[in-house]
Amino acid sequence: MSGSESWRDELRAGCSSFQPPVAPVVAEQLIPFIQLILKWNAVFNLTGSKDPLDLVRRHVLDSLAVVPYIKGSFHLDVGTGAGFPGIPLAIALPSSRFVLVDSNGKKTRFVNQAIVELGLTNVEVRCTRVEKLAAPRCFDTIVSRAVADVAQLVSWCAPLCCEAGRMVWMKGPNVVQDEPHCPAGWRIGEIATLPVPGLEAERYAVIVERQL
Repeated sequence: MSGSESWRDELRAGCSSFQPPVAPVVAEQLIPFIQLILKWNAVFNLTGSKDPLDLVRRHVLDSLAVVPYIKGSFHLDVGTGAGFPGIPLAIALPSSRFVLVDSNGKKTRFVNQAIVELGLTNVEVRCTRVEKLAAPRCFDTIVSRAVADVAQLVSWCAPLCCEAGRMVWMKGPNVVQDEPHCPAGWRIGEIATLPVPGLEAERYAVIVERQL
């Protein structure tokens, strides 16, 4: 099996192994996104993953692992970088709308190009800091992959979150020891293990909700 076939097969197998499974069509729609990242990575440093198999495991499947925790229909991805987790989530959840925010102009230009080339109509990208984001309405779910500590993220995003909304922070193995606290008015409702196919690293979703 060639390397080209290997990463595609791993993507398809990974999508089908989630519980519940991610639809096969999602894997097929993600293939051109991965190819586009690899193309841009040859010139720009979009991600640390230059190998397609590593990109599939560490970024694409990692992003899809959080699908069960995305609630509602209007969502924000903070610090999206090259479009993670926002682009995979938008493909997996086509009836939802996503706003992807990052202050890095090079990366937001890439994400805009990806949106156009993939024909995504449920995604928009903003090149700004989340503290300065002007949104048309509140967000049902705000998600981020390891941008900052929990307390800092909550303080930035609290004004943007709906009253019944939630924040989902994707974190690594030290989350329980290093980040147990939230600002006043918020609480950690759950720290859920995120099983990522093919990835041995520990991954968690920290679910933050308003204190009732």
